[in-house]
Amino acid sequence: MAEDNTFDNWVSLFSHRGSYDPLRAGSIDGTDSLAHDRAVIRAMTSRYKPNTLVATDPNRTLFIGRLNPKTTEGKDANKMMIDSSEIIVEHEYERKLKGWIPRRLGGGIGGKKESGQLRFGGRDRPFRRPM
Repeated sequence: MAEDNTFDNWVSLFSHRGSYDPLRAGSIDGTDSLAHDRAVIRAMTSRYKPNTLVATDPNRTLFIGRLNPKTTEGKDANKMMIDSSEIIVEHEYERKLKGWIPRRLGGGIGGKKESGQLRFGGRDRPFRRPM
């Protein structure tokens, strides 16, 4: 009997970095054909237009949250500890990934897989092939 392995088709949400698909982002194995929760439906039906007035390079965009205002970020700052706080350097997707939908509209990366969020990822919690 041949083993039916649906994971042969599994790919990470950002493996090809071509475009963002909320249905694939919300699917544990990337094979869902129907949305399973309201966040995915909201992401699929939302219309998001990236800010075209921003003239900076998306590869050099910096957002700092919950840090001391005197803290500076260095070239190799990812996972660095400053004042007992871990620094996470993440990529900007708004201007680099076609079809990107922010987390507030049901898309995005972030969340914790332990809490049932399937859209976890990024450098802090990288995508892993489901077991």
